[in-house]
Amino acid sequence: MTDASGWTEHDSALWMTCEIAAQLARGGPVDPPRRFTAPFPPAYDPSEEFWAGGTYEIARFFAAGDGSYMHHSGAVFGGGLFGLALGAGMAAGRAVGNSSRRKAAEAAATPRWYNVDAGTLFVTGAGAYLRNDRGISSWSWFDIVMADMVTPRQLQLQPQGSEQIILTSDWSELVFVLWAMRRFPTHHQVLTGTWLPEGWLSKAAAHYPSSLRSPQLQLGA
Repeated sequence: MTDASGWTEHDSALWMTCEIAAQLARGGPVDPPRRFTAPFPPAYDPSEEFWAGGTYEIARFFAAGDGSYMHHSGAVFGGGLFGLALGAGMAAGRAVGNSSRRKAAEAAATPRWYNVDAGTLFVTGAGAYLRNDRGISSWSWFDIVMADMVTPRQLQLQPQGSEQIILTSDWSELVFVLWAMRRFPTHHQVLTGTWLPEGWLSKAAAHYPSSLRSPQLQLGA
């Protein structure tokens, strides 16, 4: 959602993410400007609190098919000019259908990112929780072995013992920066501030007075 000034819900999430990250970098307690609640208790730490929440999607990289398709040859019946014309039309139609099926099968055999899950993301100081129609799953920061922001709102990560996925959410940057500050403070995106969208701090400064460092929030500096 975007307001008349061009400020979006993602911008608000980034603002809160920066406030939390700056508080952590200063070594002080985290006091988010808003509190979030969840219909389940946190699981990783007795003092754990929900800091943020919102919708998410998860994509996985795979091929949806093996390249095979059903080839239709059929048979042409009939004689005379009408029969020959009808047979030619049916043959042409089958050729078009076979070509379409072949192209669809080839496309399905090409690995790509497919959205496979969606629900609500909840973030605490100790991990991330995913709630969908099937129930609740979670990662502590120690359950994630690698992570990188690939585009705004999109975090590519690899949970322990699993393949890489892409998490898309307004809160992806919060998941990334909390993981990195806890597990990998020398991550190049933390040291350079490039986990934030390019130019975002300048945009934020135009909307709100800011104590955040500009032009980059270099948490590892």
